[in-house]
Amino acid sequence: MVRGAGLDPITPLAQLITYTPYVAVASIVPLGLALVLRRWREAAVAVLVVAAFGVFMVPRAVPASGDPSRHGDTIVVLSLNVLGGGADTDRIMALIRREHPDLVSIQELTDDAVARLDAAGIGRELPHRALRPRPGVSGTGLYSTFPLVEGRGLDEESTFDMARATMRTERREIDVVAVHTSPPMPGAATSRWRRDFTLLPEADRDGPLRILAGDFNASLDHSPLRKLIGSGYLDAGDAAGAGLVPTWPNGHALPPVTIDHVLVDGRAGVGQVKVFDVPGSDHRAMVAHLRMPA
Repeated sequence: MVRGAGLDPITPLAQLITYTPYVAVASIVPLGLALVLRRWREAAVAVLVVAAFGVFMVPRAVPASGDPSRHGDTIVVLSLNVLGGGADTDRIMALIRREHPDLVSIQELTDDAVARLDAAGIGRELPHRALRPRPGVSGTGLYSTFPLVEGRGLDEESTFDMARATMRTERREIDVVAVHTSPPMPGAATSRWRRDFTLLPEADRDGPLRILAGDFNASLDHSPLRKLIGSGYLDAGDAAGAGLVPTWPNGHALPPVTIDHVLVDGRAGVGQVKVFDVPGSDHRAMVAHLRMPA
């Protein structure tokens, strides 16, 4: 009911709704008990609850069908929150060299992390950049095999400094953003989280193609993210059947959830989506193969 009515922007619902997939699995238990005890009315209600969760959850694990003839070249996007610049540089570079991304979005990028990536040779793999490193967790950056022009920050009112640029491929220009919204912590932070989503650019079917990649600090059950996607984006993980693959927190005691996303203009398509562990980060890296319009 909370998810369907969009009541999640308030504390504690903003924090708890992230765990909706776990509640969906747990909803099977009351159904099983009702059937074993032959409580048919309760079983009927439990069936409705399980079915409602199924409507929300099952499509995330099923790849969406599409018309391949509508799509042309593929853009490979890698996104990773490097935890205040502390993620393992060698592992990041090994991932880049293996997956060959055309665009890399990094969150929590620091000056030291930039220096270590430069020393490790990221410039040879991804020669173009639009970086906004900051101390702590506020910086972001974009690296690309294609030229990045008009590099800038998303909005001075955003909680973190989100890098934005125009990526020029051989066939088109794509508006790209390294996303890092405020986490929906209790109190004022929840308001900042909601505000950050209003600053992210909506899809524009008559405008440029857009790719938003990063740490959204929101799951597909959060209404601000669902509203953004509803403007005309595809969530790559959802479209590829990987929408329930967790990305955070990696290596911690909390139940893992999916809060890292790659959103692409709905005119595009989505191929494979994979996630990878990266030592030194509490987030998993996401690699998405995006099929641009023909």
